[in-house]
Amino acid sequence: MLNQTLEFLFSERGEFLRDRIADELAKELDKAGYSLIQRVARALRLQAFEPDPLTASIGMTAQPGTSSWEQAVRILGILRDTKGLDVSTVAAVVPQLIAKPEARDIGRRVVSGVMQRAIARLIREFLVTEPITPIPALPPARLA
Repeated sequence: MLNQTLEFLFSERGEFLRDRIADELAKELDKAGYSLIQRVARALRLQAFEPDPLTASIGMTAQPGTSSWEQAVRILGILRDTKGLDVSTVAAVVPQLIAKPEARDIGRRVVSGVMQRAIARLIREFLVTEPITPIPALPPARLA
C-alpha cells in the first residue's frame, strides 16, 4: 500500500497533491515561524512585532497547537495504526524518496513559499505606511 501511494504521489497524476502538500507545509512553517517571532518579540517587549489586524484576522497569531497541528497528529496516528506500515518500512523508503526529483521540487516549493510569505509580511509591516487621515472635527453644537 505504501509503494502504491508513493507511486501515485510522484506520478504525473499526483502533481496536484504535491502542490497542495508544498503549499500547506509552507503555510504551516510560516505560521509557526511568525508565532515564534511574536513570542520572542513580546518577551523582549519589541513594538515592531505586535500583531497587526490583518494577520490576526487570518489566524497568523494562533499558537502552534491549532487545528492544522492536530490534523497532522491524527494523520500520523492513522499511519501508525495501519497494518503493514511500520518504522522500518518507512525508513527503507526514505532514501528512495530523497533521490526523486519530485521530492526535491516539493522542498524547493516549500522554501519558496515560506520566503514569499516572509517578504510579503516584511513589506506589509515595515515598508507600507498607511496615511493617517485626520478625523474631521464635529461642527459646534447649536444651542436651541
